[in-house]
Amino acid sequence: MVEIIGIMRFNVVTRRGTRFKAMAGRQADEAVRAILQPDRIRKRLDLFRAIPMRSFQAQTDRDFRVLVLISAALGDEFKQELHELQSACPFLMVHEVALDGDIRAAASARLSPGRPAVTFRIDDDDALNPDFVGDLRSAALRTEVGTVISFENGFHLGAGRGRLAFQEVRRVNNAQGLAYVSDDGQSIYSLGSHGKIERFPIVVEGRRRAWMRALHDHSDSGARISKKLPVTYMPPEFLPDYAPEFDFLDGAEVCELLSRPQDAPST
Repeated sequence: MVEIIGIMRFNVVTRRGTRFKAMAGRQADEAVRAILQPDRIRKRLDLFRAIPMRSFQAQTDRDFRVLVLISAALGDEFKQELHELQSACPFLMVHEVALDGDIRAAASARLSPGRPAVTFRIDDDDALNPDFVGDLRSAALRTEVGTVISFENGFHLGAGRGRLAFQEVRRVNNAQGLAYVSDDGQSIYSLGSHGKIERFPIVVEGRRRAWMRALHDHSDSGARISKKLPVTYMPPEFLPDYAPEFDFLDGAEVCELLSRPQDAPST
């Protein structure tokens, strides 16, 4: 059986190799305070529970794990909440990363050289198709070690003024669900930026929409709905009509969470 491990960075920040909007023009210690500010983390935990956690629980292939990397400087309240989730959901593995730590090393912490594994990226506010793990396993079984697997078909979801903004996306070098087949203890994060992933051997899967990327004011990347692609605005209750395979998402809840301004207090 192929071992499958998702790797998620839950607002983890280090002095080397991490880039957030909040770090722009700041020293690392100051940036940590901004990124790990309690109201901000509460919003991210609300998103984590409402979007990726529900997609993990909806997976038809349940033989997988998710390594959640967190900052050692994260508040104790939030650490406890994540560890409680880990206790309730055996597929979660929470791993602390020090400010002077290395993301790539941390991402490989649960991998062993000589043991085949497939690792994939997933952000703490994005969702996967319920058949994602099964599709990834099937693709990995017919893919050589040292190969990247890209699921190019997905959609972006934003919100505002009580509506959802839905945008179909096809992109080979997207981060959502991007996977790597290895047997040397290296993970998908060992390969560097997903934007340059095509320099490695790559297999592209595009049979169905594999992922949803959430776009909002307090996202780490600052990404927005593209003006270069068609976009559909809809009432939240229409989400199952546009993305029936993601019916585990509560459109109204997601709309409210994505609409929260960055500086709004959590409810």
